[in-house]
Amino acid sequence: MQFDDKFFKEVGLGEASDEERAAFIEKLSDLVLSRIAVKLSEALSEEQLQEFDSLLEKEGDDAAFAYVRQVYPKVDEMMAKELETVKQQFRSDVSEVMSGIDVDSSQK
Repeated sequence: MQFDDKFFKEVGLGEASDEERAAFIEKLSDLVLSRIAVKLSEALSEEQLQEFDSLLEKEGDDAAFAYVRQVYPKVDEMMAKELETVKQQFRSDVSEVMSGIDVDSSQK
């Protein structure tokens, strides 16, 4: 997943500090990965899921996702779609929050 300046501008956080961006990236990554895990549990066999979990525990994310790419080549497409979905939801939430802020009354 790519989190650059363009990404933060797209979700309405272009002016966020490095600390805020880091916290956001962690939460967003967790959310996307948990959604991907649910989808993978539906797409992979029980044996493939066990191998994925084993690699995740022993060798980390990179090895586990390298394995998934071998047995389920559409995983990168799935991740991109899920990230875009979350990004759209977040952008909508930011717009809603910002539209509810009355700038004039907050400066009084």
